Amino acid sequence: MNQAIGIIGLGIMGGAIAGHLRDHDVDVCGYDISSEACDSAKSNGVVVCQNIDELLSKSQLVFSSLPSEQAFVSVIGSFLEHAKSDHVLVDLSTLSLKSKLDAYKLFEDKNLKIIDCPISGTGEQAKKADLVLYVSGEEEIYHNISPYLSMFSRMHRFVGPFGHGTKLKLAANLLVAIHNAATAEAINFALKSGIEEKIILELLGAGAAGSKVFDLRAPLMLKREYQPATMKLSNWKKDLDLIDHLGNDLEIDAPLFKATYDQYLKTIAAESPDDDTAAIIETYKKP
Repeated sequence: MNQAIGIIGLGIMGGAIAGHLRDHDVDVCGYDISSEACDSAKSNGVVVCQNIDELLSKSQLVFSSLPSEQAFVSVIGSFLEHAKSDHVLVDLSTLSLKSKLDAYKLFEDKNLKIIDCPISGTGEQAKKADLVLYVSGEEEIYHNISPYLSMFSRMHRFVGPFGHGTKLKLAANLLVAIHNAATAEAINFALKSGIEEKIILELLGAGAAGSKVFDLRAPLMLKREYQPATMKLSNWKKDLDLIDHLGNDLEIDAPLFKATYDQYLKTIAAESPDDDTAAIIETYKKP
């Protein structure tokens, strides 16, 4: 693949990925409906395209990082309309399993290739290339694109047939949801017990109770710094709903997640949708 790499969606994740590829001297062309995102990408050396047709004329391998199923459906439609047999779409978005499988069927019907490759990590982790990628679909394609994946991730693995990446990502997000809520609950417990903030920050996560989520969110919770968000409550609500819906569809017992889900819903109702998910501690602080 000696053409430029295409990126559809130049937001927090897509923009960071484009930057890492450019840091490795890879030519990148991108597309986004946001002029602000396009301007930011241009400053990193990305060639911004006017539409997906133009992007496909410049790139064979395309990554998509999209915020919603509506955006995904729109992009899939344009991609299928203009793609040729050698184009490959690697979708990094966190979406419903149904939407991914529906897209896979459309690609299969046209003898085109799509990879399900959701990301585990926050916007801050994306800036540091500290992401984990769950790759599912055709294993041969995974091996072909692995050098590019390594440029913007800490770890990537092939996890099985198409859709398994999304299943694993939702399981990972379930764990993140519980860890984040547990961090808020523990910090609130310590604060109301009279422990100083600096002691909580230094020691609470230093032992067996530590986690990546604690390291990321505990400082935000203690400082009440919820903007700019590493993960907005509005976006997190989408991910929580995906977990809840798939769990219900498969009749999976998840009592810890259900309890956590209720706490997030209270937080989402009371706080700004642009706040970081660390704002869940405000719900725990209330009598």
